[in-house]
Amino acid sequence: MKKTIIFFLALAASLSLFSQSNSIAESNNDFSFNLFKNINKQDTSTLGENLFVSPFSVYDALAMAYDGAASKTAKEMRNVMKFKKNQNESHNDFVKLLSEYKKDKGLFTIT
Repeated sequence: MKKTIIFFLALAASLSLFSQSNSIAESNNDFSFNLFKNINKQDTSTLGENLFVSPFSVYDALAMAYDGAASKTAKEMRNVMKFKKNQNESHNDFVKLLSEYKKDKGLFTIT
């Protein structure tokens, strides 16, 4: 399991390469590392089994839900997702980040 986690941590760390000034990339990295920390703390009865987790996919799904969230739910999601800007600005930054990923056909592809 550690090999899998290391591989995806490397992927998460590379997310900021596309747009270092984009706080969404930083937020995604923070979220990804926290996700892996929590996965690593889980029940050890499955130790030795493979686990595949895509932190970007989780982050992407939560970002879509966050766009429709309001009040307390939006505030809690913002904290978990490590967004540094308000809801509208975070949405715009995320759309820009996705656009950057679509431009690069080699490293990371979203269809």
